[in-house]
Amino acid sequence: MQGELADPNNVTLAQYQQAKRLKKDPAQVKRTFQDCRAASDSRAAFAAALRERGYILAKGDRRGFVGVDLFGGVFPVSRWTGERAKAVKAKLGSLDGLPTVEKAKDEIASTLSARFDAEFEEAEIRIQDRAATLKARLLELRQDQQRAREKLCGEQETRRIAETKRRQQRFRRGALGLWDRITGKHARLTKQMEARAYEAVRRDQAERDQVIFEQLEKRRKLDGRLTRLRLLRDRRNLARSQKLSEISGLLSGRFAPRNKMQR
Repeated sequence: MQGELADPNNVTLAQYQQAKRLKKDPAQVKRTFQDCRAASDSRAAFAAALRERGYILAKGDRRGFVGVDLFGGVFPVSRWTGERAKAVKAKLGSLDGLPTVEKAKDEIASTLSARFDAEFEEAEIRIQDRAATLKARLLELRQDQQRAREKLCGEQETRRIAETKRRQQRFRRGALGLWDRITGKHARLTKQMEARAYEAVRRDQAERDQVIFEQLEKRRKLDGRLTRLRLLRDRRNLARSQKLSEISGLLSGRFAPRNKMQR
């Protein structure tokens, strides 16, 4: 139903926001009041029926029965049921015990604020749980990455020792080694082995750099998700404050003029 809501105890924030964006259909409002009146044989039953459709039965400023909707709109029962005020009073009885319009608005504001606040709290708990899970995953990832780097360094050190030993074995000893020095072969081999050692150092550094780059990329993704969660929490907290303030202001008449249908 366009612009219609349910009992304030059951309405969700999404439903409230959607209904707020929609303009009330006067024909639908009239059918709502008439249907509630036709299905009720007492004031209590009528009040209960209206509440289920998003209206609080209250005592109007002119001592008549009115329905107050969840946005603070005031709807005279006689006008919206099509009955005379005397006929409505005869069927519904006394106004005693009914809240004033202001009291009804306070009740709605209190009910909606508590309900929406609970929704925000549930969302906050979900965000905190998700953040805790991501933080645990990030810690585990860092520990795994630290172990992976240590393992790589150990493997590289083992390889470095083996390669150094093989290079050293290329040099001949004794008389042959002396001959190599005389002929210049030892010097040429020394430069060649130094070049290979330098390439090995560069290779090992490139391997470490690649591992670190890949690890940082994985951590960046988790950090990004945590950052987005923090931003989401900040936006929700701001929306929470704004929405609760809006409900209070709307029902007190600070933000919205009276609907022409209500006059």
